[in-house]
Amino acid sequence: MNSTFKVVFNKARGALMVVNEATSSVQAKGTKTVIAAAVAALMAGGAMAGNLTYDSIVNNEGTFKFLNGKGEVTNIKTNADANKLFSDLSAAGTDVDEILKALGQVNESKKTGIVFGYAGGGNVMDTTTHALAQLVIGAAKPGWLKGLSQFSKNVDDELAKLNFNLSTHTIVGDVNGDSSPVVLDMVGSDRFINVSLNAPDDLSRDYTITRHGNSTIELQSGNVIGAIGGSSAINVGEGFKLWGGFVQTGAKNTETIVDGNSTINVQGTGCVAGAFAGGSAIAVFDGTANSTVTGNSYFTLNNSKGNEAHGSINTLAAGIAGGGLAIGMASGDAVSKVEGSTVIDLQNGLAAGVMGGGMALSVDGGTMMDFFNGKLHAENDAFKPINELGKKISEKLKGFSPKLTETVKTESGTALAESHDITIKVGTGMTTLGLVGGGIAECRHPGQQRLQRCPRCRRFRGWFRSLSHGQRRSCFCQC
Repeated sequence: MNSTFKVVFNKARGALMVVNEATSSVQAKGTKTVIAAAVAALMAGGAMAGNLTYDSIVNNEGTFKFLNGKGEVTNIKTNADANKLFSDLSAAGTDVDEILKALGQVNESKKTGIVFGYAGGGNVMDTTTHALAQLVIGAAKPGWLKGLSQFSKNVDDELAKLNFNLSTHTIVGDVNGDSSPVVLDMVGSDRFINVSLNAPDDLSRDYTITRHGNSTIELQSGNVIGAIGGSSAINVGEGFKLWGGFVQTGAKNTETIVDGNSTINVQGTGCVAGAFAGGSAIAVFDGTANSTVTGNSYFTLNNSKGNEAHGSINTLAAGIAGGGLAIGMASGDAVSKVEGSTVIDLQNGLAAGVMGGGMALSVDGGTMMDFFNGKLHAENDAFKPINELGKKISEKLKGFSPKLTETVKTESGTALAESHDITIKVGTGMTTLGLVGGGIAECRHPGQQRLQRCPRCRRFRGWFRSLSHGQRRSCFCQC
């Protein structure tokens, strides 16, 4: 643990507290005082810091899903077969159960297992959703939700704010290549999933987590697929009902902040695909998600093992972004920002699909409906597997009698990925395919042009933008 802080037990509050060695409490900015070591209680269900091996995970956690680094230096030294993962996913096709089985593979005899949903800080879910998810998902997939901590605050607080006062540092693999982990969907800092299922009026549906410190992912060996250097905010707002409205989503706003720098450093024999050095914000239905890195974001590639001409590919970094990821779906508004500079330093290795800025994706409700109905670009055979998967998921949900409100069926989401002062360095030891200096924005709004709501001023405009290269306008409507 960071030597600047210590853990004490407060008898008056009956809880563990993380405090500065010179003080006895920490106060959150902009809210009522929130004792920072509520963090310690919050993270109680997570993985033990130190080395995460097959034996330590089995003995201490009982699951490879949603493990937590708790803000301490954590070394993931597991092993898994990446080739088997890809072959199993290919064989699974559109079978949802087989896809989940492939993603969650654990082999007891070989002592291998895929790490899924790791967070260098903590995985957090609002309390009402956590309780219902345990009943539904926990029964079908035991252990999948064990690492997710729950958190809620009374309505007396306008925002439920937690101050995390430790930097995060996660090391994947080792410099000698003795371990070969496969890590899927990892977050360097914290992941907050806010759905607020049937949240009563006395519970907030508006959450903010601020981590004061840096977030670092260091990949030395193995494979990481889906990596966020900062934190991740996932907000599922109003507009989705189950069992005739008996259960409904209701999150308003979810915000995660890294008050420092975020870094992804790939070296040794490490391979990575789908990596964003900033944070990620995903907003589904009527609500907002915001992820901010107040400092700089860095992505460095310096593999020690090269790829020989006409030989096999030993190392690869594919789908790399120096900024963050923002996805707004069906009336959801998502913003991912890196307030400082963004630096991509490509020194040695093979890189394909590199973006200096971030990525923003906006999807309207009609596109979502087409996917679940198996009609997404039905005239194009290339979308047939996607439509088959959509229909399979719909079949799985039929027992819950899902229903979308008319608003989210037709209204578009908005997405904004913002980066500033982007620098890309390419060394002589690099082979690079497809390099974009700025960011990428994608709209999925088939048919008529739809209005979109600005996540800042809330006015409806036909706007969509990925900001980069020092552009500081808030959005198209220039609010």
